[in-house]
Amino acid sequence: MRLSVRQAVPDDGAALARIHLSAWRSAYRGLIADGLLYGSWAEGRARWWASAVAGKDPPLVYVAGDEADLLGFCATDAPSSDYDEDGTVAKIMALNVRADTWRSGVGTALMDETLAAFRRDGRRSASLWVLEGNDRALAFYGRFGFEPDGSTDTLDAGVAAVFRMRLSL
Repeated sequence: MRLSVRQAVPDDGAALARIHLSAWRSAYRGLIADGLLYGSWAEGRARWWASAVAGKDPPLVYVAGDEADLLGFCATDAPSSDYDEDGTVAKIMALNVRADTWRSGVGTALMDETLAAFRRDGRRSASLWVLEGNDRALAFYGRFGFEPDGSTDTLDAGVAAVFRMRLSL
């Protein structure tokens, strides 16, 4: 597969929503109730990406794809808007890859581009939040050197527990 990575454009919104739902419904099965994954909660979160890239002040989102289709995206928040950050940290808000292309290099290509951009931007560290029990994500982020930093939270009013991971750049 020949991959390319670029910044998202407003026309990518519908593909981002499809990728988001594909990734979440596969990765979070058994971690989040099916009623949420297949209901309006997940649909609303996916639609947010579609509108965000077309908005007035869009997040920086990288997309990866082959000649035929977009296969994954990585959305960033730099500097991180987490309440306890000091402006030197960039956050990965979401890294989602279409489930049928997991382990094909799409996620790695997105992470490589994102971390390189954070370094070019002068960020000192990167952070991200992981759903508790998402062992696939833990292993993936661990390969890049991300480690838990002790911070925890809940996703959308108690839907699921999350914890933060951090990487020194």
